[in-house]
Amino acid sequence: MIISSLIMQKMCFILTLGLLLFGCMQRTSYVSFGPYTFDFPDNYFLEYRQGVDSRVGVIKNENVEVHFDYGHYTNKLPIPREEYISKRHWMIDLEYLLRKPGVIYDDNNAPEVNVLETKDSIRSLIDSLLVDFGVFLAICEFEGKISELRIEIPEESVINEFQIDTINGHYRKIVMAKDPEVGVTGIYLTKLGDNKSVMGNMALGMSTTGITFEEQNELVKTFKNVRVNDK
Repeated sequence: MIISSLIMQKMCFILTLGLLLFGCMQRTSYVSFGPYTFDFPDNYFLEYRQGVDSRVGVIKNENVEVHFDYGHYTNKLPIPREEYISKRHWMIDLEYLLRKPGVIYDDNNAPEVNVLETKDSIRSLIDSLLVDFGVFLAICEFEGKISELRIEIPEESVINEFQIDTINGHYRKIVMAKDPEVGVTGIYLTKLGDNKSVMGNMALGMSTTGITFEEQNELVKTFKNVRVNDK
């Protein structure tokens, strides 16, 4: 009976120790900025740095440094190719493209362009499916003439993949570099709707580069599991 009791106590001790060790391996670091809370693995550490008008710093481990910025003027990170085209972020570049040499332009005499259509640029006349994702075509009316202009798309809108959705009344954009050693992996969060502040809503941006696919997958999982407390 005594031997059996000792064996049972030893087994319970081993089981308890195993559960404690397992719990330590799974422990996460809770990092919060405003309404946003992330569960980073416990090998990440938070380091604040000097910011001018926002909270900035890094969340890092031995191999990865995720830079963050929480404030009114947070970098919105790259935008998808489709958004760059549909929301006409390229219109300023188009107006510069149509300016005449030697003419000084201001708000009163800037080129007036009527965009009739946008469409993909095809690399090959033989294969209509071979789209050149780095450019698109804008069919424009300018000074009484209709022209087909070739507009370049920022590289960052092409070399990254995007997941955009909303979570508890907040806009969320996750950026995933096709090559994480070169492109950006990050997240951008901000509350939807109007804000009484003249500076607009507070926003959080996190980003990193120069990481492996495994490290990217771990970060994207963390970004997807963000908790938003909008009380």
